[in-house]
Amino acid sequence: DFGNSAHYQQPVTKLVGTSIAPTVQLAVMSMLIALLIALPIGIISAVKPGSWLDAIGTTIALSGVAIPNFLLGILLILLFALVLRWFPAGGYVPFTDNPVESIRLMLLPSFALGTGLAAVLMRQIRSAMLEVMNQDYVTTARSKGLNTRTVVMRHALMNALIPVITVVGVQVGRLMGGTVVIETIFSVPGMGKLAVAALFYRDFPVVQAVVLLMGTAILFSNLITDLLYGVLDPRVRYD
Repeated sequence: DFGNSAHYQQPVTKLVGTSIAPTVQLAVMSMLIALLIALPIGIISAVKPGSWLDAIGTTIALSGVAIPNFLLGILLILLFALVLRWFPAGGYVPFTDNPVESIRLMLLPSFALGTGLAAVLMRQIRSAMLEVMNQDYVTTARSKGLNTRTVVMRHALMNALIPVITVVGVQVGRLMGGTVVIETIFSVPGMGKLAVAALFYRDFPVVQAVVLLMGTAILFSNLITDLLYGVLDPRVRYD
């Protein structure tokens, strides 16, 4: 029981409960976009180091780190919402009410939030894959006559994902922090936008509830990261 909101005059639990779904959807879609960008580019850059593909991947990674997500969000609104008119500038529709429209509304904020994470993951995947590709068991797999795709996907990638999973777990905190800015820019009624409004109104019960839930989400993400180690690496499994 977090009490009642000083500004909205409603139970804090009810306010936060209605704002969890948009934030979770935004975080999940941002993570999926980041993985869809980072995995193929990171693998290609590691398999062909020094090539023009590697140079393009490195440039994309540096650009993703250099451009703040709030600036990228504004640029996306200007281009795709105001100029091209492909996507709406903001708003939210629950996924259960209209899945297609919900995804369409969340694409721009998810892309703005996911590109920064994609850049970090891309660099980590590339460095981990480069280290793994020089190991003896990869050379043995090649000497057995296995094709490049099997060697990369079944032997190298599974071992290279362990440090990548660690980075993903750490980046969940950054993801939660990014939702505060992105939800405000795109008018997504999630926990981030609720926290910003509560700060302006000095509605401290709401702020306490949002901070507590975000901190709990980060703790659970670290726990899930530790459990995934045992799934990916048999050496760290416990009987």
